[in-house]
Amino acid sequence: MTTRIFNILMGLWLFTSAFVLPQSRGQIASTAICGALTTLFAAFTNYDLRSRYATEAVGALVVVLAFTVHPLGSATFWHNGVMGISIAVAAWADRGPLVERYGLDLFGRRMSA
Repeated sequence: MTTRIFNILMGLWLFTSAFVLPQSRGQIASTAICGALTTLFAAFTNYDLRSRYATEAVGALVVVLAFTVHPLGSATFWHNGVMGISIAVAAWADRGPLVERYGLDLFGRRMSA
């Protein structure tokens, strides 16, 4: 659950940073869209754990866009590169609650295999 909250906050910051940091129109659009998608998919992960794969993909897309859209070595290049890697790693690390991984009986006890 903490990785989901982390990705939601990272997505919100990525969306906000599109308008705070000095960037061109294309950079603003790509950063804002990726931030909104990160927030959306990280929130959907609470309902469907498979949404974490979409969050991972958006994190990887942020890294790719950092290399292609932003000038190498600029502050926004480093910012978006680190943000994309952080989002992708956190989404990859989110395995869901332990309750979903282990079967429970009627009384909440772990069932033996």
